Amino acid sequence: MNGATYYAVYTTSQGCSSAPYPVTVSVALGTNSFNDTKLSFYPNPTSDVLYIKHSHTINTISVNNVLGQEVYAKSINANDGVVEFSNLPSGNYFVKVTSGDSAKIIKIIKR
Repeated sequence: MNGATYYAVYTTSQGCSSAPYPVTVSVALGTNSFNDTKLSFYPNPTSDVLYIKHSHTINTISVNNVLGQEVYAKSINANDGVVEFSNLPSGNYFVKVTSGDSAKIIKIIKR
């Protein structure tokens, strides 16, 4: 947790240990948050294509099936894009939209 202080102790295999050493966390690991309010996608469910729009540049779009296999990937580099679903079988898919260093995964149903 950012700002928290933890104490580390070095212990050898013989059981000797050092004095507690304080470590304060100044940066938390994670990804930047994706602005959901500026993302739109339609239609869902879809049968042929999925339209995606975002207020920031969409770098890439990828589609995974429920087994986690990537079945579609496309470099967009624009504020909107089209994902082709016509060649995919009916089912549930997870679409990952990447913009800058943040990403959002949305669930899409293909009829």
